[in-house]
Amino acid sequence: MRRTAILRFSDSEEISTVEAHRWVIETQGGFVWWAWWKKEKEDPALDLLKKLQSDVESRTRSQTSPLRIGLINRKGEEGYYAASCVEIRYTEDGSRMSSPDAAITPKYYRDDVFPAWFKFRQIDKLFLPAFIDEFVAVPTIDPTLYEVIWDADGEKAQVLPGEKWSMEPVDTFGEAILHISDLHFGEFHGFPLTPASSAEDELAGRPLWEVISTSIKKDLALPIGVVVISGDLISKGNGASYPDASHFIVRLLKELGLERRHCIIVPGNHDMWTLNRDQPTRRYLHEEPYREFVDAFFGEQFRSLERVRRYRTPNGRDLVFIELNSARIRSDDLKEYGFVAKHRYEQLLKYVSNTLRLDPPKELPILFAVLHHHVMPVNAVEIPDEERPVSLCLDAGELLDEFQRYGVHFVLHGHQHAPFIGRVAPFRVFCDNASPSDRPVHIIGCGSSGGRRDILPRGLEWNTLGIYTPKPDRLDLVIERYTERAPPRIYRQLTLPVVPWDPPQI
Repeated sequence: MRRTAILRFSDSEEISTVEAHRWVIETQGGFVWWAWWKKEKEDPALDLLKKLQSDVESRTRSQTSPLRIGLINRKGEEGYYAASCVEIRYTEDGSRMSSPDAAITPKYYRDDVFPAWFKFRQIDKLFLPAFIDEFVAVPTIDPTLYEVIWDADGEKAQVLPGEKWSMEPVDTFGEAILHISDLHFGEFHGFPLTPASSAEDELAGRPLWEVISTSIKKDLALPIGVVVISGDLISKGNGASYPDASHFIVRLLKELGLERRHCIIVPGNHDMWTLNRDQPTRRYLHEEPYREFVDAFFGEQFRSLERVRRYRTPNGRDLVFIELNSARIRSDDLKEYGFVAKHRYEQLLKYVSNTLRLDPPKELPILFAVLHHHVMPVNAVEIPDEERPVSLCLDAGELLDEFQRYGVHFVLHGHQHAPFIGRVAPFRVFCDNASPSDRPVHIIGCGSSGGRRDILPRGLEWNTLGIYTPKPDRLDLVIERYTERAPPRIYRQLTLPVVPWDPPQI
């Protein structure tokens, strides 16, 4: 059985990874050590490393051609390469080790430790078709090391790990969607964690789950089917606050008669805090608290933070939620900007489209994309500072193009702590004889549902949440505002049209 591997890398440290390694090969004796920059939560892949090492040693003894290992860069300018591997070093327990030879290791990371090292004697650039022909596919999910394995006949091959998406419908107990965001448990949370034993009045001293659930059950009498949380569950990446966030979500779901499977959660920049953290892409330690939280909350380990879930309401309406991670690092210099990356979601959008085409629901579906960062300006004027630049998604234009192409109706986000509703219909995707598109994308920003008052925008000193009720041809929106002392009251109401979903027009 034949196998090889693909290593995913990036130029996030503002240096050309491939050129730095090629320089060592050309000037330091014809070889270079390439480290596996494994993510902290990634599988150590000891079995794969052992098999690859055995193959490399066998090829060396028999003096046959070296094992070719694929290299792909998915940040910045995409690149595809094949490296000739002549040696592999790793530890038996998966612990990190120094370079086997610092003198033939690129200077910018030669003193760091990594779980595996690959010795290359040549790195060839490939065009995408040639890469796919040699290595089967281009992985799009989070791991940085993949196994490419062929069957005994050498005819069929697969790349592991692979996507594990599912659109098996989950029944809901209600029609409406509750949208909350920017809870900021920890330093910036503005509500008590437990009910006060005594208070000045009946409104003071109530935890957030009680404020929200009381309004929905008693004032609105509205059955909720899905709860969407669009990031920033904690403050400044302090993972010690996740137990408080988890308790809030569990209690809120219980009060609304829902289960954890009825909850959508995506990460925000406070959940994956990178400010004042050097070289976060070497181990991705900034992601670890959030990943541990979601794995524990949902009771499963997620390889990728881009997912899809399909719900079916009591009225038979399908609600499809495409979950995206916009807190992804493009480079160290741009780490505080929002960024998703097309290769992270394009295959997911195709999967959603193909599934709906092959397994069409009885009622036309409504498609939602959920992310943290905004894709349109929220504030009238946005002034960046040195630590916090303007954080509109860097790839917002591309996101909106693809959302429109694949029939996404609504984009739900948080981040700027201000409620926002907008509409876009990019001409560059659908423009037939200068006719504008009849498939607009509506953007709905939640604001902050739990942030302390002093982190809210000037002139908007209240928290907000959204309640969206699907109807046959529209989505009814209610935005409520409240404070730690004032109960939720309707702030805005409007209706947004839902055009029938069609397969993408590509």
